[in-house]
Amino acid sequence: MPGAGGEPAREEFRRLAASTGAEIVGFVGGSRRLPDPRFFVGGGKAEEIAEQVNACDADLVIFNHGLSPAQERNLEVEVKARVLDRAGMILDIFARRARTHEGKLQVELAQLNHLVTR
Repeated sequence: MPGAGGEPAREEFRRLAASTGAEIVGFVGGSRRLPDPRFFVGGGKAEEIAEQVNACDADLVIFNHGLSPAQERNLEVEVKARVLDRAGMILDIFARRARTHEGKLQVELAQLNHLVTR
């Protein structure tokens, strides 16, 4: 789960991820001057994430950044697990917590708008 922003941002990200119901089994951090157009992270970091996914038998990788649809697809192929970016994770949290019919419809619409490009 690459991220940036130091320990406070990392702790916030962990709390957000935990609130989705995900069991956090690892964290991979890194920094780049510019995002890689293919994976967002570099190829070596993508391999490192894939190795950790394999070692932990994880089925989900969450990035603390926005990913383009192509980056998300490329990463899913590389790491052989579902990949969510920060926006997707937050939409998942809203979906789990929506109680009213109207709230559920609004979250579903937001999720569909997010997924239409993926």
